Amino acid sequence: MANVGETISPVFGEKISLASENDIKKLTDLNVIVMPVSKDQNYLDVNFINARTLDDAKIGLITNLSNQIVWLKLGSTKVTDKSLADISKLKNLTRLNLEHTAVTDAGIAQLKNLKYLEYINLFDTKVTDAGIKELAKLKGLKKVYCWQTKVTLAGVNALKKALPNVEIDMGWQDKLPFTDTTKKVEEKKIVAN
Repeated sequence: MANVGETISPVFGEKISLASENDIKKLTDLNVIVMPVSKDQNYLDVNFINARTLDDAKIGLITNLSNQIVWLKLGSTKVTDKSLADISKLKNLTRLNLEHTAVTDAGIAQLKNLKYLEYINLFDTKVTDAGIKELAKLKGLKKVYCWQTKVTLAGVNALKKALPNVEIDMGWQDKLPFTDTTKKVEEKKIVAN
């Protein structure tokens, strides 16, 4: 369900087939949490929080659910850029969490055909301005979290120019949908009482 002011992704207007129980079991046997997003639809939220040792060798199991997975949480797993080739096959993906992974710009470039992707978390990855530039190809993108990456303010400004409505969160700075690309963002200072 969307929060006040948010819109529901167009992907949820499409009807898709029920996921194979066998394909779901292959993931749950690895301690992956697979949950329905809604009781009225066949979309899935797939979360690897209990499968932190997952690596590129096993990620291919998600491709059998390429129509059903809309939310994918791979934070703190051992996935690399190689895994993003499989992730790019998840044609209905709307949310992607890659925080604390070894993903780089080369991996981000593989996501260019995810037309429904709205949210991506890149916290503590090796992504730079070159990777953020690749995100400009994702016209449906609404939120990018890129704290503790190698993304600079210049990279953020370039993405904002390409996608003016995207919200970019750099963590220690204000959330950035600012339009004046010459404006300097000052670090907030915390004063102890």
